Amino acid sequence: MSIYTDLLDAVSNGKKFKIDLMNKSLWIGKRKIIEKGKIVDEQNKGKDLIEVNDLSAGFICVRDLSYEPWWFIEFIYDAYKHSVPRENSNNRSYLKALSVDELSDADLAYNDDRNYMQALLEGYILLASINKWLKWEYGEHWFYQSKADPDLVILKSWIE
Repeated sequence: MSIYTDLLDAVSNGKKFKIDLMNKSLWIGKRKIIEKGKIVDEQNKGKDLIEVNDLSAGFICVRDLSYEPWWFIEFIYDAYKHSVPRENSNNRSYLKALSVDELSDADLAYNDDRNYMQALLEGYILLASINKWLKWEYGEHWFYQSKADPDLVILKSWIE
């Protein structure tokens, strides 16, 4: 079991989380797990940050999370953008999602919870970058903007 699956399981069970992409830090509940890219929680030392098959059960199209990480971010961003906010949704996110008013009836009926999708996306960016799966491929540019969806913007400082 990895820290990534711990994060996703905790959020699925209603726990709060905080991801700081700028400072490479992660909190699950009130427990600080990662600080400045290093595991600081004693119970999690020795655990993998993220494993290649962490999402194999939930996403049929994803077999290896280390393969084509930029494609995976694009893929999961679309699901995050159309996710459903709840009363207890974390309003602080680095990435833009649609408001309730902008979601379709189908989005509201069938899409995933916003907190879970935020943890899935931001957790992947954080842990894949620390694990060196996600590398900056855009030279001196300070941000990446998706051609498929211009709302998806990733800062270089989140990756390096």
